Formats: sequence, C-alpha cells, structure tokens
Amino acid sequence: MKVLICRFNTQKKRSEINIEKILFLIFSVSFALMVVVQAALLNQDVRIFLDVDAGLEGTPLEAEEYLYKDGIVVLKLLSQDTCPDLKILVNGTEIARFTENELIITVKDGDVIEADGSQVPYSLEVGIKSTSSNILLDSIYRQFKIDSSIKKLARIRIK
Repeated sequence: MKVLICRFNTQKKRSEINIEKILFLIFSVSFALMVVVQAALLNQDVRIFLDVDAGLEGTPLEAEEYLYKDGIVVLKLLSQDTCPDLKILVNGTEIARFTENELIITVKDGDVIEADGSQVPYSLEVGIKSTSSNILLDSIYRQFKIDSSIKKLARIRIK
C-alpha cells in the first residue's frame, strides 16, 4: 500500500512581492498618522499650523436681515380703539398686541400674518390699511372678522 504525501514548497522566493504585507503596512502607517494629526488638532497652538482653511472661514450671520428684503404692513383695528387681548402673530409667533388703533409690522418674504382672538370674548374687525411698495398683496384695504379663534390675514410676497 502506498501513502501519498503532498509536499508544499515552503521556501519563498525573494523576487516575489507580498502585496498583502505592503497594503497592511500602508494602512497601519496611514491610520497612525491620522490619529496623530487629529490629536494635534486639539491643541490650539499646533492647530494654527495644521488648519489650512482657517483663513477661508468667515463669521456666521447674526441675523437673517442680510438675506431678505424687509417690508412694512400697517394693520388697523376697525371695530374699536384698542384691544390688548387681540394678538398679532407672524409665522405663529406673537409680535404685537393692539394697545393702539394701528400696528406697524416689519415682515419678510413668505411670512404669514395671523390674528389670534382666542382670548377675546366678542368679535372684532381688523383691516390691512397699507403696505410698503415692495409687497405684492391683494388683500390691502380688506376687512377681516376675528372671532374667538386664529384668523389668517395675509401671506407676504416681496418683489
């Protein structure tokens, strides 16, 4: 009976290039370099030398006023002189109350003006008296009856 034994060549030729070892070495060096650079970026003194884009960054905008044109809307309370319980909302946020007969509101493009009469037990009439010339609004001089709810008065479109 014959026993068949496989024999493998265990000697490596020096002329062969082991690509796996080269890739592993490149990965290890790159990973170690990345960790060192990230750690160096935490130090403010070293960060000045490593951060190339620091001079290109600007300061963040403080307000949106530079991005949009403003417009003015004048609202008038028609049914009585004052009503401090009637709130005027712009985009759902209270910005004024009718402590006087007329309100001057500054708005931007896309703003929604609403009147909140939920705390007023009686109905009132509010009108848009005038707007600035850059506002496209078809409801100028229109009257709105405000009951005990929120009523949409206008959506602002600026030229």
